[in-house]
Amino acid sequence: MIRLSLADLRESWLAWLGVSLAFVVTNAALALAIVVETSGHAAGTAGILDTDGTALLGSYGVVNLLLCALVGLAVVGASTSLVVSSRRGAVARLLLAGTTPGQVTRVLTVQVAAIATAGAVAGDLVAGAAAQPVLDAISRDRQLAHVPAVFAPAWLLVGNLACILLCALGGLRQARAASRIPPVEALRESTGGVERREGPVRAGLRIARFVVGAGAVAAMFPGFRAMAPHLKEDAVGNLIQMAMLAIPLTGFALTALLPWIVGPVTRAWTGALPIRSASWHLARHTVTAKSDRLVRSIIPVMFSVGLVFGMMSAGDTFVATLAAMHKNIELEGTSAMSLLAIIGLALSIAVAGAVGNLVMMSRQRSAELALDGVVGATPRQQLLIPVFEALIVTLTATILGVAMAGASAALIAYGLGILLPQSTLSMPWGLLGWVAGSCFVVVLLATVVPVLRSLREPAPKVIARLVAA
Repeated sequence: MIRLSLADLRESWLAWLGVSLAFVVTNAALALAIVVETSGHAAGTAGILDTDGTALLGSYGVVNLLLCALVGLAVVGASTSLVVSSRRGAVARLLLAGTTPGQVTRVLTVQVAAIATAGAVAGDLVAGAAAQPVLDAISRDRQLAHVPAVFAPAWLLVGNLACILLCALGGLRQARAASRIPPVEALRESTGGVERREGPVRAGLRIARFVVGAGAVAAMFPGFRAMAPHLKEDAVGNLIQMAMLAIPLTGFALTALLPWIVGPVTRAWTGALPIRSASWHLARHTVTAKSDRLVRSIIPVMFSVGLVFGMMSAGDTFVATLAAMHKNIELEGTSAMSLLAIIGLALSIAVAGAVGNLVMMSRQRSAELALDGVVGATPRQQLLIPVFEALIVTLTATILGVAMAGASAALIAYGLGILLPQSTLSMPWGLLGWVAGSCFVVVLLATVVPVLRSLREPAPKVIARLVAA
């Protein structure tokens, strides 16, 4: 069975290449967060750093661990689900060849575990190479003494095992669901994008996940009001940390509802645009018809927009409030490097997930474009369709990312209203355009480049490649 799993793995390298990117970056980000925390603690023990410096690096490590864990949970889960869904054609072939559902489950689970393990090893190597430069950059930015990188193998192993377990459990759940689909139905889903309805149990779990995430964010408002009198000079620092945590928590809550809200949101804004282009309408129909693929593609882009825009909204709100109060206070830790040290690792996970998920579905997208060519689409229209798909994915994700940022900015405004007589909510809309534009470039490249070769090939060959995947 292991030989069969590995042989099938070699035949589906493109799909697994996409998911492996998310696995590698997630492991590297978690490992770097652990190294920063352990290095700060070791430097403090050795007398290299004072108490404030040790606490600063410790806070960077802990905050990054929380952010990376929340973002990684959503992104890795989406990638694992999408890669198993993209293997529906292979599942159909295995079932038609006489493989039992249990054997299919083991094949897919072994593949996910193998890729996750390889991703953990590669992630540790990346973290090992980047640890000292990252620590040096933080030290220069915050004017700290040189901090040597300290690696704690036990904690790194815990992080690796957590990622591997998350991937394996996600793969096992998806593999079991895929193995129970009749072969003909699985083949139809792999080529036609037929969506399967969720049962009441899955729907209930989604609602529970939303309640947990949204409830945690909502509880921060009265929680900070109760804590503020006791925090004294640490109140602002704690408020900023809570606001940072609110961003991925809001995203975690939104991911539970995405299968229900992404379709209506996308249809609403795309239908409101007076565009008559045939390529636009084909792209809009394809994106909305394949809601599961749309959801998995949107999740990492949504986190990318939400993290950057949320952090800058929180900072702008804080600065605008101080300006309204005519308080001339010099803020520390507001440089680009300081902000990057806080959200950079989580942002890298989101970007890697976005690229990986889009690349993973390139064979399916190539087959769709081939079918569009069969029914009369011109080469120019075939090229424009994935461009419009990238635009739709980016703008829908931006709308949801603004919701993530809004919760954090509202918490900052609420907290400052308690600490100071007056607060001003500030949203840097110009920055939002820059972030959305950057995400569009990344999504565009990951969507268009992998399908260029297939546009020059005969349609039957491209469609056959999808069925054989």
